[in-house]
Amino acid sequence: MKKSEGFMLIELLIAIGISLILLVVIYTLYQAEVTNFQFNKKRMEAIDRLWLSIDKIKKEVREGKRFESPDGFPFSTIFPDISQLPDSLVFTTTDNKTVAFFTYDADGNLYKAISGSTTATLIAEDTSISTTSFSGYAEVTLSTTWNYRGKARSESITTNISLRNWRGY
Repeated sequence: MKKSEGFMLIELLIAIGISLILLVVIYTLYQAEVTNFQFNKKRMEAIDRLWLSIDKIKKEVREGKRFESPDGFPFSTIFPDISQLPDSLVFTTTDNKTVAFFTYDADGNLYKAISGSTTATLIAEDTSISTTSFSGYAEVTLSTTWNYRGKARSESITTNISLRNWRGY
């Protein structure tokens, strides 16, 4: 009996088949991780925008002395086409200026306005605010929408913001 040198054709075909199966499995796992990474990256970008907006609001509100009703804020001087009161957080500062953070429904963006001004500063795009004000603090919820692979997703964060200069006015 002669000793064979090398592989037989069937052995080589089986080895190639097993290698191809392993490559397909590895590629599928890699694609799943890339997809998961892209999804989480978009989600974290949306959450980061919300936290940056919350930080901007907190810096302003902490210097306030009392929360106000949005009824008295002149939203129509900034956006004349506002027909109803927007969701907003309105407060008076220690120098007696009234400041409002609000969502303008026509574009869905978050703005900041100061009484006596005819303009508003854009704080964040595609971000809405909803609030509940109490004596010395407010519960603020910011929400945003984002798209991933053509499907709309949403994120929200809620925090309490206290008035540093509140004295029970």
